[in-house]
Amino acid sequence: MVRSGSVRGVAWTGVVGRGDVWSGQVWLCKSGFKSGLAEWRFESATATIIFNILIMKQIEINSEAWCSLLDEIQSGFEAGYLIPHDWLKHKFTLEKLHYEDFESTEDFVKAIQMQQFSYMTLIDTLRWQLLEERSIYLKNIRGDGYTILPSKEQVKYGYDEFLKTVKVAIKQADLIMNNVLSVPVEQQSKDNDLRARCSMLKQMLLSVKG
Repeated sequence: MVRSGSVRGVAWTGVVGRGDVWSGQVWLCKSGFKSGLAEWRFESATATIIFNILIMKQIEINSEAWCSLLDEIQSGFEAGYLIPHDWLKHKFTLEKLHYEDFESTEDFVKAIQMQQFSYMTLIDTLRWQLLEERSIYLKNIRGDGYTILPSKEQVKYGYDEFLKTVKVAIKQADLIMNNVLSVPVEQQSKDNDLRARCSMLKQMLLSVKG
């Protein structure tokens, strides 16, 4: 049976299954459930689990709870203090997943991946809103969480990140431009002109000191 429509106010399409989708007891096969964040495919799962992970539990961006979270970070954390991943996940209402709630190991692993994607999406939005609306930059502390970058360090940090990006771009451009299969002589001349331009830009950019 192929159905499409609205489940608990959430649009879904291309679901093949059996059972009562309103109660959440439905067996989904190769479903095309779309959360608004990403599309995920499950061989077997329950609609209730999917909704709980992506929709029913997760904080809504720009909601009252979301705005309160922005306020709490701004007023409750001093620059340099760690904001742990676990604290952020709790605030996002992304609850810990339990293996016994899933039909199979595959479903459990996919649900973890789905939740991690949701977390990263929420974190990206949170960081950009804090920066653009409140001039607060959250610096990633790999594996631990985030810290508020002190304002006196923010411009220097942005400058250093810019230089890192430039160096990566230069390395990538060199690899692409200098590892080329044979081309006609006319094309070689055009390519060499571009390499010369790139070399001039590279020298200029690399001469910038931190």
